[in-house]
Amino acid sequence: MSLKQIEVDIAKFASELRGYELYGKADKLQNYEKAYTNLIQQIDTLAKLLLSKNNQENLAKLKESMITLHTINIPRTELITRYGTTIHQESFLLEHKLEREGLDNATQQSRTLFEAVQKTLDKLVIEVKTNNFNRLDNYKLISEILLATIAFLSLLVYFAIRKSINRSI
Repeated sequence: MSLKQIEVDIAKFASELRGYELYGKADKLQNYEKAYTNLIQQIDTLAKLLLSKNNQENLAKLKESMITLHTINIPRTELITRYGTTIHQESFLLEHKLEREGLDNATQQSRTLFEAVQKTLDKLVIEVKTNNFNRLDNYKLISEILLATIAFLSLLVYFAIRKSINRSI
């Protein structure tokens, strides 16, 4: 339930997809899907904790971008499932020109959207840090005011007791 875990899941999402594209191994596809599922769950969980308007907007944008990214990659993963690593061979380009163009287009869209996801994540991290530091500054000010109030009240009690003792002597 942290931004760091979201960063890890996004990196895993991208690397497992790339691994599946390069090697065509089913476990890479399963790990990619698992990273996606975990990522969406992490975003939903974090949305319950980070309540500021900007954080909510950034999390919603991040989730929407990840869903779109996953959707864009469905035809890509289906092609890889169907043809395996032969998609990297020149013969594939000659025999399946339309599919190869679709794969290249999906790859480019995925790359562009992934860059946008990274920017949104960076913006979210900065926003969370800013909110946290602002909250710490507010708590510091409140603590200083409470400390001054307690010190003042302590002095009042001290002088009241001292005055009472002096009167009784």
